[in-house]
Amino acid sequence: MDNKKYRYNHIGIPTTKEMKDEEYLEGYDIYHSGYEENEFNIEWMRYGEKTKN
Repeated sequence: MDNKKYRYNHIGIPTTKEMKDEEYLEGYDIYHSGYEENEFNIEWMRYGEKTKN
């Protein structure tokens, strides 16, 4: 694999807990937070009612 061409971007972790400073993305019915708050780009993702079916 070409490590200069492909690099780690972030990881999304599902949660059911409401997180501090989460933002809602209406088009995806998802709440996300934390991406820029840590050095590992961990993003917390909480799914809305439309995505639970």
